[in-house]
This record gives sequence, C-alpha cells and structure tokens, in this order.
Amino acid sequence: MSTQNNPNQGYNSTPDLTEEEVQRISDGFKIISMKMKNAATGEVLWQCDDWNLREGEVKDVRFPKKILECSEVSRELVFQSGEEIKYFQLLQRIKFHGQEIESLYFRFGFVIPGSTNSWDQVIYADTEGMMPAEVLSGNLVVETLFMSGDTVVHRSFYRIFYE
Repeated sequence: MSTQNNPNQGYNSTPDLTEEEVQRISDGFKIISMKMKNAATGEVLWQCDDWNLREGEVKDVRFPKKILECSEVSRELVFQSGEEIKYFQLLQRIKFHGQEIESLYFRFGFVIPGSTNSWDQVIYADTEGMMPAEVLSGNLVVETLFMSGDTVVHRSFYRIFYE
C-alpha cells in the first residue's frame, strides 16, 4: 500500500482554525457509507451503509480474506459536511499490535458546505510483504484522521477482522 511521509507537502495548510470552527466542522461531518472493491474488476468485496463513527469510538469491521489477494483496492467514502472545508484530506495510520506499520494519505480538496460527496481512492497493496489473514485478523487497528489542512476535525478507529 502507498505511503506518504509528509501529508502537507505541496499543499496549502488551512490557516489556524478556532476551536469553535473545528467543532462546527466536526459536528457537521458524517460518513454515510464505505465500500471496498477489487479495483481491477470492480467487484464489491465489502460494504457498510451505517459507517458513521463517533469521535474516539473503535468499530470492529469484518472484511473477506480475498481482499488481501487484490493488488489494488478501490475505496468509496460517501460523506456529508455541514460546513465548508477548504483543504479536506485524510490520513490513516495502520497499526499492528499497537505499532504503526503503514500510513496512507489522500487529498480531497474543497468541500462545499451542506453537501454530500462521494470520494473514491485507490489503495495499492504490498503483495510481496503481505502477512496472512490469520495473523492480521483482530490485530490491525486503523486510525483515520479527517483534516482541514493540518487541523484534525474528526478522528475515528476501526479494528479489522478477516473472514
């Protein structure tokens, strides 16, 4: 999977947001659904239409083992925002037994206030270094930081199990 060390490199950071502005963005932000597909075939491998996580909540997610066989996975996030977000981006930290083993970074850009958006991302797998599903299952936690520039406006966690 792809890794980018400096998420703000080449990107204008949001001028400092006040605590009130961050709270308004967070209160108006909601993930509606998430879908994972084999990017090569378009086959839907996993879908959740009730994804919205509260800040700090850890959700258990059950992915099919065959998702680990894909060299590329397409992820579709559908989200709503009540507020304008100037430089919307997402940073994910993947942790195995609590130790970060990978990070993923994606830019969306400008989010219109009061909008519903669909965001597709392609995640490239490290097919040579992939650990078996039995080793990963229940031991991977993904921390997702939704940001306006370099300011975190929402943080969520999910634990991955493979079936």
